[in-house]
Amino acid sequence: MGQPELDFGPDFAALQAGSGAGGDEVIRLLVLARIVEPTSKPDSLRVVEEAGFDPPAYATAQAASARVREAEVGRGVRPHR
Repeated sequence: MGQPELDFGPDFAALQAGSGAGGDEVIRLLVLARIVEPTSKPDSLRVVEEAGFDPPAYATAQAASARVREAEVGRGVRPHR
C-alpha cells in the first residue's frame, strides 16, 4: 500500500512558501499530525504513523523545524517561546 496523498490546498502551500519550509514533506507531516492531534513533536511522529504515513526520524523532524525557525528569524520573525 502506498502513501496517502497529502494535499492541504493552496492556502497551506502559500503558508509554507512564506515560512521558508518550501516543499518540505516533513513539515507537512508535522502540521498534519498537529491538526489531527495537538501533541508534542516526538508524539506527533506517532500520529503521523497512525494517519497512514511513514514517519520521519525524530532527528529529521528536529532538523526540519530548525530550518523553518532559521528562515523565520532571517525574515525578522521573532522566535516562538
